[in-house]
Amino acid sequence: MPRSRYLPRQKQDFEALRDECLQNGVLFEDPDFPAYDSSLYFTRHHSNLSRYQFQWMRPQDICDNPLFISDGVSRFDVVQGVVGDCWMLAATAALTTLPGLFKRVVPSGQGFQDNYAGIFHFKFWRYGEWIDVVVDDRIPMVMDPVQGRPAFFSLHSDQQNEFWSALLEKAYAKVHGSYEALEGGHTSDALVDFTGGVTETYMLDPNNVPPKFYQILKKAHDRGSLMGVSGIKGGTAGLEAVQSNGLVQQHAYSVTGFATVSLVLNRTYTHIRSSRTQIVRVRNPWGKIEWKGPWSDESPQWEGVTEERKEELGVVKRDDGEFWMSFQDFLDIWKTLEICHLEPSVGEVEPELVGCKKWNSTERHGKWQRGMTAGGCANYRTSTFCSNPQYIVQVEDPDDEDDDDTCTVVFSLIQKDRRKQKHLGKANLAVGFYIYETAPNQKKLKKRDVCTRRPAATSGSYINLREVTKRVKLPPGNYIVMPSTFKPNEEADFLLRIYTEKPSTTEYV
Repeated sequence: MPRSRYLPRQKQDFEALRDECLQNGVLFEDPDFPAYDSSLYFTRHHSNLSRYQFQWMRPQDICDNPLFISDGVSRFDVVQGVVGDCWMLAATAALTTLPGLFKRVVPSGQGFQDNYAGIFHFKFWRYGEWIDVVVDDRIPMVMDPVQGRPAFFSLHSDQQNEFWSALLEKAYAKVHGSYEALEGGHTSDALVDFTGGVTETYMLDPNNVPPKFYQILKKAHDRGSLMGVSGIKGGTAGLEAVQSNGLVQQHAYSVTGFATVSLVLNRTYTHIRSSRTQIVRVRNPWGKIEWKGPWSDESPQWEGVTEERKEELGVVKRDDGEFWMSFQDFLDIWKTLEICHLEPSVGEVEPELVGCKKWNSTERHGKWQRGMTAGGCANYRTSTFCSNPQYIVQVEDPDDEDDDDTCTVVFSLIQKDRRKQKHLGKANLAVGFYIYETAPNQKKLKKRDVCTRRPAATSGSYINLREVTKRVKLPPGNYIVMPSTFKPNEEADFLLRIYTEKPSTTEYV
């Protein structure tokens, strides 16, 4: 299996490095991600972060009695700092709801007491494999002019002496080259890196959502899928501006729960008249500033809900960043919903997912090379399109619980390592894929095939996201999927993953 492009200058073995530091009586200083400006931003003169005066401090210099994890983990351990990486924070908050998966990303046995050597490690999924990332615990701080003392520049916990989240963000910044590299992004990217799962993105239009959409989302949540929303329709211009309804424009939120509540309208001795409302729980990663509309903490709608039900739903009147809202408002207000379906192996580490149905998955690594396999999209079907990599996918058994005799297939195309290179002008390419039904004995599509045959499905418009995903329903049979960039001769490495409800096979042509 090809390795991720994240490679330190020398192999960093967490236990060996920790033991060496303990033996020598020193605290670890990471040569691959030093406490210098180069770890903060790519170029000082072009970075918004350069206006801050930084001081790198270890936790014991920041507070008394530092702890790696204090009283367990929760989404309230995730509070945004100065870095504009709310997309990553929303995914981090969602990660805290799955304890088994959390321990995979944030290995246990770390802390500031026994065997403390100033070194910590975290694990991230990178294009088909889990990599171990080592960091020291020097955290960038900035001077608070009001308090007259250093304040957190980075992600941190609402408990000032808890540091797992700040160090997780540092490890994630290291993978991408700097803290600045985390500025702006999609929650789905971080969800994939924390889970190895496949994401789907929905543009929320109340008049154009799939049938039974609430049930689809609740079912996904009940199976452990992680979710985030972002963007406010009709919001005022400006980066992360707070709207009059309490929501923040250009900001990413975690979706943390779904419920249906019975609202008592009136009560008599013989009859109770009520209505049922679908509601969604959402959390601001800032840990404050909440929705002020219906079903918010102070909303009068809760007066018609029993105290027992409110206790079940954890309804409390406090500005902790988490709130409920109606599903209709959810659809009306947010622009984008991102869902991460967890990879099958997560069930092995996540107790809450034991017994849940799992996807069947296959994956293939590939490359678009100039003049060879970078043929561009179907606009070039008469010239270079068929030079793109081609993969045969065979699906045989229809889904259970469906009566249309088709197979659900989720295709995921990821372009690798573009964020780390964005300071070089290498932003995400516009990518997508075409799917063609083929005869069992056909091995490769030729020009005449793509010129005379309509595709069974496509990814839709080519788009410059790291991951492009499409859910389709296909009759059992043989198919060829062709991933490509929009323009010919654009070079990149990619990973193609295919999720099916029943077993399937995939091979490179």
